[in-house]
Amino acid sequence: MNDQKSCETRYKKLTLTESFIKTFISFGFLFVVLGVAYPYAVTYTSDMFFKDNAEGSLIKNDEGKVIGSKLIGQDFSFDKTLFQSRPSASNYDAQASGGSNLSVGNEKQIKAINERKDAILNLYHNPQKIPTDMLTASGSGLDPHISAENAYYQAPYIASARGIKIYDLYNLIEKHSTDYMLSDRAYVNVLELNLDLQKLNKE
Repeated sequence: MNDQKSCETRYKKLTLTESFIKTFISFGFLFVVLGVAYPYAVTYTSDMFFKDNAEGSLIKNDEGKVIGSKLIGQDFSFDKTLFQSRPSASNYDAQASGGSNLSVGNEKQIKAINERKDAILNLYHNPQKIPTDMLTASGSGLDPHISAENAYYQAPYIASARGIKIYDLYNLIEKHSTDYMLSDRAYVNVLELNLDLQKLNKE
């Protein structure tokens, strides 16, 4: 009997008012911890130690004007003498990020790749094997990088069109090349490469 009374005392039913008060206290505590303290701590830490990343990895020109981000690909087809980004199924629209979702054997995919191949051969007249990332769109449609092979493939045409020594352009690509993690392949950021390309022309 004593054990039964002890259990009834320990697990007594709360009144509506008591339940409301406990719920309100729990909600208030979680709001302060998760809604205020945690976001503030994350924001403060990122601003202190990863300021560039926290602000969007923005890229500015010599005048200090923001012209893009290291993380978002851009369309450079308006000037064929610049290095071209990887094809985008979303036309480089950050609000419509995504791939075509077409399979390798899909007729539309095959047609798109063949059209890109013809356009590349007509522009660059380069007999070397066309790098895969020149023919296929990235999964996000916003890939800011191209492979180093892609950049080297474009280099002879760009050097000729801009009147730059090919070896100077090769050195520029090498300067911007970064190795993929756990791979011997290298990639370059197209926007950063094009900015230095334009500076090279001014020298």
